[in-house]
Amino acid sequence: MGKYKEKILDRSIWLSATPPLPARSLPFYIMEAGHFIATNGYTVKRDSHDSFLLLYTIAGFGTINTENCAFSLPPGNCIIIDCHSAHEYFCVENSWEFLWIHFNGCNMKEMHDILYNSDIRATQIDDNNSFQRQIFSLLKLIEENNIENCIEVSAKFHYIFNDIYRSVVSSDTAASVSAHSQEVDKVIEYIKNNYSSPITVDDMVSQIHLSKYYFIRIFKRIIGITPYGYLTNHRINVSKQLLRSSKMSISEIAEQCGFLDDSNFIYQFKKHTGQTPLHYRRDFSV
Repeated sequence: MGKYKEKILDRSIWLSATPPLPARSLPFYIMEAGHFIATNGYTVKRDSHDSFLLLYTIAGFGTINTENCAFSLPPGNCIIIDCHSAHEYFCVENSWEFLWIHFNGCNMKEMHDILYNSDIRATQIDDNNSFQRQIFSLLKLIEENNIENCIEVSAKFHYIFNDIYRSVVSSDTAASVSAHSQEVDKVIEYIKNNYSSPITVDDMVSQIHLSKYYFIRIFKRIIGITPYGYLTNHRINVSKQLLRSSKMSISEIAEQCGFLDDSNFIYQFKKHTGQTPLHYRRDFSV
């Protein structure tokens, strides 16, 4: 669709890129990007598109509709949409100035899920000047599709993704962090002191004054994994140290680290590291 048909002003920027095949194994690669000044009536509606889409409003307002939600995107706000599902976005005032990037990358679906946890929503970016500079620097790179530029684009986009994630967590957990950081810290300390015992999430919750399900949600949003997942990771980390530095048997290490039995220890260790405890020990043997 041409610029006039899409109702964007002539001074808008619309760039396309075709990354070489090796670049498609990078964490991020860009297919299209632009800086649009859209007028009233500008609308994009798709059933699906093989990409993810970053939208960031500089001025005016846009509205985004997905299968699960609808919301506006005011100035200084950003969103990443999974375009594999039906979506629509359009100008709701006389004009909408925004930056956009269609991109993809290895494990992007998992990264999108980490970013939004349960539902997508507009996010106020903490440092808008820095964020805009980073995106405009990307626009200067993407037209040259050599592998060196693609690697630089991926690295720069990683910083952009980090900025969005920090802003999401900041807005999502500001009240929770201020109100419940001590409870989360207390549970982490409890885990570190009691990991060798058969503790449960109920045991963790008994140390604080929050309901079980609210605590699990707050813990996961702040730390990134569930309380029991954190416990398992801590046990695995301690077992790694013992496998490397001691002559304890697998059974002794399993018991020392709080696993139910040898089989559970071996299963969990392989699930989290990709190898059995014995193979891990042999890799670190002199």
